[in-house]
Amino acid sequence: MKSGTVEKFINFANAHNLFLWPKGIKWTFTLFNLSTFQLFNSTIFIQKGDYKMSRTKIVLAGEGGQGVQSIAKILVEAGYEAGKQVLYIPNFGVEQRGGVSIAFCQIADERIGEPRFAKGDIIIMLSDRAIDRCEAYVSENSTVVYDTSVCTKKPQVKCKQVIGVDANKIANEKLSARVFNIIILGVLLAATNVLRLEDIKNAMEMALGKKFDAKPELRELNYKALEMGMGLVNVEVKA
Repeated sequence: MKSGTVEKFINFANAHNLFLWPKGIKWTFTLFNLSTFQLFNSTIFIQKGDYKMSRTKIVLAGEGGQGVQSIAKILVEAGYEAGKQVLYIPNFGVEQRGGVSIAFCQIADERIGEPRFAKGDIIIMLSDRAIDRCEAYVSENSTVVYDTSVCTKKPQVKCKQVIGVDANKIANEKLSARVFNIIILGVLLAATNVLRLEDIKNAMEMALGKKFDAKPELRELNYKALEMGMGLVNVEVKA
């Protein structure tokens, strides 16, 4: 394993007054900002090999309790198991307790040289406050997704496209409120097409397999939610 990516990550931390604690074989770090007293848990997966230039930068944002971080973890685990480079930085600042939860994810075929990014390729906004917090990450090349059944306003941004989905309404009326975030995961999968459906299902089994085995109906419910979310975006998804 070459150390370039890790070195850049550490240099970034030092430049931004952050402390890092290694926590395991997948290079998981806890970052503590001495200036703002913010805590971040960050995971970087590093693999050997040469890869083509391809990187997808994702911002997931919503209210605490909407399951944003859960689907971010499934997403990056799916990418890792599929042989890609992934990086996940959840934002759990002290000022956000009970507030907006943000996950920054990157999935790439190349080594990821920068842990942070200024603009995302796809930004998921699941509340009005998430819209306010994340409009700064939108560029003319971004795709923005927001939930029309939760948000009371449409993101006012200049971007490639804005996609409105009613995931929360579908979850409550057709499935279960518990799988709202899985519907969003399906939307994200379809909108990016960066991973295969099989990759996501495998990662879901890793994260939720014991619960699925105990209650097989939960597997069916979650898979149905995933597929319904994919159906909300009019693109073809890799099988």
